[in-house]
Amino acid sequence: FDGAGVVTFAAQAPSGALEGYDFKGNLLRSTRRLGSDYRGLADWRVVGTVQVGAQAAGAVLAPNGGTLFVVSTRVPTLWAIDTNALSVRTLTVGGRPIGVTTDPTGTLVYVVSGVGVEVISAATLAPLYVIPLQGSGESGANFVVASPDGRYLYITQPQTLTTGDVVVIEHRAPIRVGGT
Repeated sequence: FDGAGVVTFAAQAPSGALEGYDFKGNLLRSTRRLGSDYRGLADWRVVGTVQVGAQAAGAVLAPNGGTLFVVSTRVPTLWAIDTNALSVRTLTVGGRPIGVTTDPTGTLVYVVSGVGVEVISAATLAPLYVIPLQGSGESGANFVVASPDGRYLYITQPQTLTTGDVVVIEHRAPIRVGGT
């Protein structure tokens, strides 16, 4: 019991130490340490900074690690950041983009925006087509994830503060990029 008479329970941390939790699962005591200044941590250091638009909302790293794709809810732009050179390419996308992901090969980028799911060539940032979604944009579709085989897209679409959907879209034919 805690000081207020509320039942607590203990769990064993990966280090082997016991940690205390209240009845809601909130951590009450722990032996873990939090880093208050990431720059002071021995294993981490800032190696560069890249400016993107206000309120960057989504980011995904291409499977090969060479490009970071970023979108912002304030600026209708997709930023493609070369992770080695920290150089930036941009593409104007539909209003209020919030979610971004790639296909498993890193060939395609999917951006959830005010017009639906925009399908974009990762290599050239050329828009290929748009998958329209009912209610996408400000209060509609939010985040997108591709299945490991690239056949399905899963898009979260909140309806109200307490309800929502996950829309599942299937690719029935391969998407050709940069060829016939």
